[in-house]
Amino acid sequence: MADVQRLLDHDDRVKEAVSHSHESFRDARIRAAFAIAPVLGPVMTKASLAEVKVPVRIIVGSKDDQAFPDVNARPIASAIPNAEIEIIPNVTHYTFLARCNLWGKVVARSLCADPDEIDREEVHRRVSVDALKFFNRTLQR
Repeated sequence: MADVQRLLDHDDRVKEAVSHSHESFRDARIRAAFAIAPVLGPVMTKASLAEVKVPVRIIVGSKDDQAFPDVNARPIASAIPNAEIEIIPNVTHYTFLARCNLWGKVVARSLCADPDEIDREEVHRRVSVDALKFFNRTLQR
């Protein structure tokens, strides 16, 4: 927090960015949102999230150690009117990334390792089907 405060006090780019934080960033082209393992929940205000008027579905893994569900996905979902949330058991943050090749498994082991009972490709299929159903349901005219 000391680093954040230093930036807020002395960094002109940070000051400029924060000066716009109260503005609306709504984009009329966005008619629904499907968020996978969202982060930065603590920097979003309940009042701002309450203004989200499009359908939102959030997917996160119960063992996500980067976007902790209780700090990110759950508070975000509870603040957005009618948001949907699904927490997939035993899935980690990086399970949602593409399947790793051998080089990736050697160089970026932490990004490529899933719990033993998790099949990354099956999780991808499940989330893809879920996203398709969500968008078909919410974007019908």
